Amino acid sequence: MYLSRIEIDSRKHETMRAFYNLEVLHSMVENSFSEKRQRNLWRIDRLYGKDYLLLLSPIPPQNNILPEQIGIASARWETKEYEKLLARVLDGTKWRFRVTTNPTVARVMKAEQRGKVKAITVVPRQKECLIKQSEKKGFFLQ
Repeated sequence: MYLSRIEIDSRKHETMRAFYNLEVLHSMVENSFSEKRQRNLWRIDRLYGKDYLLLLSPIPPQNNILPEQIGIASARWETKEYEKLLARVLDGTKWRFRVTTNPTVARVMKAEQRGKVKAITVVPRQKECLIKQSEKKGFFLQ
């Protein structure tokens, strides 16, 4: 896996268009790869007073189209191997992180069908969902 980032220029027209419609931004991210679409994880984040697009993907981004569209003038993908970071995560260590989630639940409609997916909007249930998912993934929240 690879963790990539580009600095975003929020004054560009293309950037504002992508921020207005996240489907456009999602498409831009996926077009950074020449292979078939995968479930790449990405987010917009503010680091050290600058805005960045962070991207976690199985392969490094393969072109600089997205940095040219929404990045600052000299933007290029900065990509590092994610496994090196994961190797530093040891049992018993504590880490701080920010997370954005979209907790959902599928309500069963009929016995053999997945039900309609609905957002969980009640804060205590959202926290419950995050704790349950974190334990499934092997980490615990304090």
